[in-house]
Amino acid sequence: MFHAMDLNLVEFWLRRDPERWLIGALAGFIAAAISMGVAMIAAGFTIGEIWFPLKLAAVPVLGGGATRFGFAVLPILIGLVSIVALSGLLGFLFAHFVWSNSLRVLLPMGLTWGIFCWVFIWNLFLQSVRAIFTLQVSSGVAFGVCLVFGLSLTVVAALDRRSP
Repeated sequence: MFHAMDLNLVEFWLRRDPERWLIGALAGFIAAAISMGVAMIAAGFTIGEIWFPLKLAAVPVLGGGATRFGFAVLPILIGLVSIVALSGLLGFLFAHFVWSNSLRVLLPMGLTWGIFCWVFIWNLFLQSVRAIFTLQVSSGVAFGVCLVFGLSLTVVAALDRRSP
């Protein structure tokens, strides 16, 4: 029988599992697509600009002008690349540190991961970019998008059919 005292977290966190890492990155890409879809729908209903979430991700690179109303290829492309890269990294980390494929484990960890993203990425990092801070984007909408992202990372269970 398994006992909590038998678990060595450091041993799990230091293990090398390139297949799980790739699955995690892929889960991050899928979670990005789902959460950006939700963000684009929310932006369409609230400000009438479905491209806003992608352009917002380009603001640290291009400045506040990246969010000008209308379709603009460069901000959308830079935002997309930024989101995909960050989501792949977060998915990789999620799969590495959460080694279970059980939904009983993945769902609460996905919620935790979403809250982590909201606190650290949205509220601390992105709000320190003056151009993003001055846009006064709703933290409530960002919270919902981050939760969708975190919960969507549970797709790792469907992608990794191996037992942990």
